[in-house]
Amino acid sequence: MKRALVCLPLLAAALGGCYEPPGEVVLHRPHAYKGKDDALRTVLTDPAFAERLRARQRAVQDVRIAGLKEAAL
Repeated sequence: MKRALVCLPLLAAALGGCYEPPGEVVLHRPHAYKGKDDALRTVLTDPAFAERLRARQRAVQDVRIAGLKEAAL
């Protein structure tokens, strides 16, 4: 009986779902950043950051290739 009393409100909440009135939704153009500066674009233009990304990719690819060679033996 206690279990039913606990589960009933949870079931009602789950079936009710979340609701947000359509008047409070704000639509923006896709891919338009609304802040002052887009921090991600600033980081992506940094040559040192780009080199670190390339180094990470090379390291991962080297491990993958070594694993493929070992599996082929």
